[in-house]
Amino acid sequence: MKKTVGLRITLFVLISVLFMNQWGFLQEKRVTIPEGNVSVIIPEGWQRGVPSEGYSLLLGLVEPDTKLRANMSLMVTNIPGLSKQSFTLDQLFASSKANLDKSLPSKYGNLTRATMMILDKDILTIKYDILREDINMTCKQYYIFIGDIRYLFTGVASQKNFSKYVIDFDAIVKSIIINP
Repeated sequence: MKKTVGLRITLFVLISVLFMNQWGFLQEKRVTIPEGNVSVIIPEGWQRGVPSEGYSLLLGLVEPDTKLRANMSLMVTNIPGLSKQSFTLDQLFASSKANLDKSLPSKYGNLTRATMMILDKDILTIKYDILREDINMTCKQYYIFIGDIRYLFTGVASQKNFSKYVIDFDAIVKSIIINP
């Protein structure tokens, strides 16, 4: 008798999940960004915002106990001839550091670099701390190059909450699909 009830419950749950998925209740929240023919999955709780000039996507999530909204932006840039240039991740890091030194002199610190496998290739990620509007923040940038297009994701959160949100930042970037 107990086996029959357990089997019925299991069967009911399985059928419910299948129907919910078919009706779209469990499907991913994938958004398409026409610039660059790219799409990503937005994590639960994140909301799409209106991107500012130069950005193709802006996602935000209110951080508890701070004046900050954690956010992830995407800048898609067509760089004619980029695919014909060869550069290493070391050269890309040096160039990124030089840009930070120029645009944020003495306003950033704790610069680190790493790589991540995205779309079957190693990409550069950099992380740094910044003080803006009296708020200590941490930024993580992800550099993806496909053909002549650069996809630059930037995730920003308060330093105290960054470790909570970097998981979402990584998940957004890992979910990327680029359509030719």
